[in-house]
Amino acid sequence: MIRLFRTDGLELMLNVDLIKEINPGPVTIISLLSGEELPVKNSLTDVLNKIRAYRQGIENENREYDPAPKRNDRPRRAPAPARPVAETFPDAGVVPIPEDSQ
Repeated sequence: MIRLFRTDGLELMLNVDLIKEINPGPVTIISLLSGEELPVKNSLTDVLNKIRAYRQGIENENREYDPAPKRNDRPRRAPAPARPVAETFPDAGVVPIPEDSQ
């Protein structure tokens, strides 16, 4: 939607997909697909620039959205919870005492 101004100064939001044609003049007349005609204060150049910017904005939004998952975006498996050292290495906490030293 683009923001335009009626000849009486009121703001108007217009869906650009409904525009059939634009007639320039002291008052720009926008004809809609429904047959309605909207007189606006905006110049032809202004209306066209707004339409172009609107369409370019939509294209940029579509370019930024990529539904294909990227390799780095894959969900990763959660790391295994840390186990106590004694559980991992049962003999780790046990130091044998040589019998000869007693």
